[in-house]
Amino acid sequence: AQVQASSRPLAKVTTSSLTALRSYSEAQELWPKGQQKAAVDLHEAAVKEDPDFARAHAALGVYYASFIFNEPVKAKAHFEKSLSLAERTTDREKMVIRLQYENQYGTPDAAFSLYEAFLRAYPDAVNQRYNYAGQLRDHQQLDKAVQQYKEVIRVAPDNASAFINLA
Repeated sequence: AQVQASSRPLAKVTTSSLTALRSYSEAQELWPKGQQKAAVDLHEAAVKEDPDFARAHAALGVYYASFIFNEPVKAKAHFEKSLSLAERTTDREKMVIRLQYENQYGTPDAAFSLYEAFLRAYPDAVNQRYNYAGQLRDHQQLDKAVQQYKEVIRVAPDNASAFINLA
């Protein structure tokens, strides 16, 4: 009943453009393979195809905020656009968008609270748990970071980055 009550057509929670969805999906595969420029280009193509594609804007916000691109003006514009469109997304995606924005522009405590709420709802979300562990590490909360990296490894035993950070 809960799923049925919150059910919406796919085009309303992602994009109505198959081309935009394909570009987004391909970009999501490229970034972790070290092909960051190609990933950004594909996300840019996705938002050009569908300017209301919230998750593609959120991804661009993360990418432009990264040390690889370091373009804070572009990052903030994409984050703000994704927030303005967040009501069109699923509850999970809405939480990720808010978490990413708070992580970049809010306070550490607010970001930590959002991470914890998200991980209570979605305990096997490896990317968010890994990012949370990194934030804990960066804020010298090392015992908590260790716990989170161990949980990443439990869920994704092939996550080499978690092993490296744990070490």
